[in-house]
Amino acid sequence: MLQNQHQLEQKMNRMLPEIREAFLKNLLEKGLRSRDEYERLKLYDIPLDKQSYQCICVEIDDYSTMLDLYNENDMYYFEYGVLCVIREALSEKGLSAAFFNAGYGRFSGVAGYRDHGDVAVLYEGLHTIRKFIEDYYPFTVTIGVSRVRKGAEHANLSYNEAVESLRRKMVLGTGQVISYVGLTGSETDFVTTMREVENGLVQAVREADREKAYAVLDRLMELKGEEKVDYRRIQHHLIELSLFLWRELAGEERFPHSIEQMMRLSTLEQWIGWLREHCIDRLIGNLSRNRHKQYMKISAMLTQYMINHCEEDLRLGDVCREMGIPVYIAKKALKEIHQTTFSEYFFHIRIEQSKKWLEQSNMTIEEISFRLYYSNAQNFSRAFKKAVGVSPGQYRKLRCAK
Repeated sequence: MLQNQHQLEQKMNRMLPEIREAFLKNLLEKGLRSRDEYERLKLYDIPLDKQSYQCICVEIDDYSTMLDLYNENDMYYFEYGVLCVIREALSEKGLSAAFFNAGYGRFSGVAGYRDHGDVAVLYEGLHTIRKFIEDYYPFTVTIGVSRVRKGAEHANLSYNEAVESLRRKMVLGTGQVISYVGLTGSETDFVTTMREVENGLVQAVREADREKAYAVLDRLMELKGEEKVDYRRIQHHLIELSLFLWRELAGEERFPHSIEQMMRLSTLEQWIGWLREHCIDRLIGNLSRNRHKQYMKISAMLTQYMINHCEEDLRLGDVCREMGIPVYIAKKALKEIHQTTFSEYFFHIRIEQSKKWLEQSNMTIEEISFRLYYSNAQNFSRAFKKAVGVSPGQYRKLRCAK
């Protein structure tokens, strides 16, 4: 059995890089859409959590010609080599990075850092990659780089910026490092701001963090004074933002307001106030109530499971696997409903069960301690007295006397 477990661990370790790359690819292409995905960022050590980052796309120039000149085996080793160069060059600069082969000669990923001064270090690393490949491979690469961002909810936006930067090689030429920052203008900045607000609001509302949502919403004031952006375009985006939030977060509840009502909002201040009251506050209220109901249900299921298995040596991870509940959800449910942890709550259930045995059976204290997985009767007695205030023997006498 131990040999099978060791073989399974070896197999999982081999699969982990592939799972990590598949998760990163889905995250960048589709965006961060659930709390579970946020937890997996930490599990897979992807540098998007609580640090600044930039998305990067590295593309082999004239890839179709390379396919004509080299066979499939050669191309496999070329691409594997490029991916190794990217990872090694950024690692040598002290940057945390995660990359994957996106197909057809493109490699995408993210590089993170805690010090804003590391932006220059990142560009040094990217130029090292470009120069090394130019010197030692039969092709060149162009590298597209997004803006600097913070917050995993903006990963998809950053990825699209890196892709957009890469497409500019048609005008700027190949074999270069192209930054999205140098390509922006009033219209681009407006669209970027709206996307960042959208992503930030979705994440904040999902977390039921009202203050964070308000802070994100206040970014709309950055649009004030943008003379080159037509007011009707701003109005259109704000209406779309309202509808998007409702579609994304309200479940089956229909949007309760009319377009005509929103069209009457004539200033950014009015829009921010309206979005606070009619979108953020209402959506967070609905989500909080629904989440509390879900936590009540999950807590009840966990409680019943612990009662039914109180004579077993339970671990939260094992219980969650058995019941099909994510561990972090189970922790949150117990914390919100019972203001406690799994181990503390399971201890409480065992103490309650031991009380019943002391009152209703002739079981000895040694038998009770054994059935509840205590190493000896002394340890059980100490735990019982700490929880109840009297020893198990005294508790039995007091109850029998009544």
